[in-house]
Amino acid sequence: MTRPPMCTSTPGSDADADRVHRHERGGDRRSKEFKASHGALKGKSAARMAEMLGISTRTVERSRAVLASENEAIKERVLNGEMTINAAYTAIREERQWRESL
Repeated sequence: MTRPPMCTSTPGSDADADRVHRHERGGDRRSKEFKASHGALKGKSAARMAEMLGISTRTVERSRAVLASENEAIKERVLNGEMTINAAYTAIREERQWRESL
């Protein structure tokens, strides 16, 4: 069984030049209209979340690190308002560094 050719255009044709151009720029085949209509989806999600919540991007990233940690006591203290996100992040980072030094 033979495989179909990758490109049915003749070498040097406009279709072949367009295919080569797409390949050279990373193979992005979405149209300009699609990209323009989805402009709100660009950028880091932490930055978008920070803007929605009215807090800094760093605080969003640190809160994600706290939530991803295994230390349930620290998470509970943050949720109860007994500890700030920044203090929790620092405690978790120090705990991780201590474990790695063993």
